[in-house]
Amino acid sequence: EVTVKLLQHNYPKDTLVLTGHSLGGAFAESIGAMKQIPAVGFSAPGQILLMETLGLERELLTENAFTIMPDQDIVPHLAGHYDMVQRIECRDAEGKHRSPLDCHMPHTTICELWRVCGDERRRNFSQCLKNELVNEDCVGQEFSTNPNAPCQITAKTVFS
Repeated sequence: EVTVKLLQHNYPKDTLVLTGHSLGGAFAESIGAMKQIPAVGFSAPGQILLMETLGLERELLTENAFTIMPDQDIVPHLAGHYDMVQRIECRDAEGKHRSPLDCHMPHTTICELWRVCGDERRRNFSQCLKNELVNEDCVGQEFSTNPNAPCQITAKTVFS
């Protein structure tokens, strides 16, 4: 609470958003709900098991918490979600589904978000291309089975 007040005092023009990955994401979302501060969890498990313990109300979660859920990641499937959930794909540069462990890694999720959404500030995401997490031809494109699509799914949807 002291940290939140300090940040809001030092940065009055900015919007505070709590974030976290995996269990840290569940904590960020839970604290965000309790304090009514927007929160985003990356690959966070659901909050349903923590609700009673922390005294969380369902409405506070739906109003303040948001989870990014990669499609092959198993962690977000632990416990139910009352927050808003955005499912994203988790494919490699060739369009194959990644393993559940790879899909749980935060850098994989960040690169997938960049691939689909881009970045208005034009920050440097070249590591996503350099490490072959993203195919440059697929930036801003959806994967498709259409043979004329610029970003094709080239393999069956099985774990690599």
